[in-house]
Amino acid sequence: MKMTNMHPLYEVKADRETGEWIGEPQSTGEAVDFAEWCARKDTDTEHFDHYEASWNEINDFGDEMRKEETRALRVIWA
Repeated sequence: MKMTNMHPLYEVKADRETGEWIGEPQSTGEAVDFAEWCARKDTDTEHFDHYEASWNEINDFGDEMRKEETRALRVIWA
């Protein structure tokens, strides 16, 4: 059985000239195989990338815990 490394997919619009994101990445609700995602070729309208997201959460004991997640990112050129 093939094991896959799935990651959540996010999308963001970005300035074609500078690469600067226009807004924050938004979840698509999908997950993608990370190796397949990284092998994708960019097009004139999209760039396929990934990024590390981190945030703090409070656990059931009231302790603050640092969370991190690798996310697949579809950059849509504006």
